[in-house]
Amino acid sequence: GSSGLWLARRSYRSEAWRLRILCFIRDEWRCVDCGWEPEIVRVFREAGLDEPPAAEIVEELRSAFNRGERHLHADHQIPIEERLDLRLVLDNLKTRCDRCHNRKTATEQA
Repeated sequence: GSSGLWLARRSYRSEAWRLRILCFIRDEWRCVDCGWEPEIVRVFREAGLDEPPAAEIVEELRSAFNRGERHLHADHQIPIEERLDLRLVLDNLKTRCDRCHNRKTATEQA
């Protein structure tokens, strides 16, 4: 029934979320195009500290997103529309800030 569909959607979302975090960690929480990074990451890096806990970085990004400020995306290199089979493949994801992500998306749709 519908509960099976809900579980399938939920498991996709949780897998997509897990991959998003792995993408950000692999790319050191930095935009691969312009190098922008969340403030908490920059402060820790400049102080010579290890990376802050992922949960704290994610919370900063979520707050920034909610305020309409700069944040990060796990961007599909090959768009989902072209290759649905690659939507949950880490190698197809790159960390981009929302500005670079929007610019890339606009050129893809042009």
